[in-house]
Amino acid sequence: MAGKKQAPVEETKKTVSASGTVSLKEIIGELNEVLDLAMQLEKPSAAVSAIMAKAKVSGLLNKDDEEDGDIDDSPFEIIHVE
Repeated sequence: MAGKKQAPVEETKKTVSASGTVSLKEIIGELNEVLDLAMQLEKPSAAVSAIMAKAKVSGLLNKDDEEDGDIDDSPFEIIHVE
């Protein structure tokens, strides 16, 4: 859907937290675990997939951005949960 804007990340986090489903912090933590495992197993494509998933759930990348080549390059905080 070209031109459709996604809800701001903060708004999405509130909605997910309110529903009691899962938090962004939990998702990032799980993706970090997957990334660590991919690196240990020397599986670069799995590592790249985990990195891209982190970017997407963090709101840094979405399908429209990929198609248009318009990636948000504003400053962001990298979250690594251990």
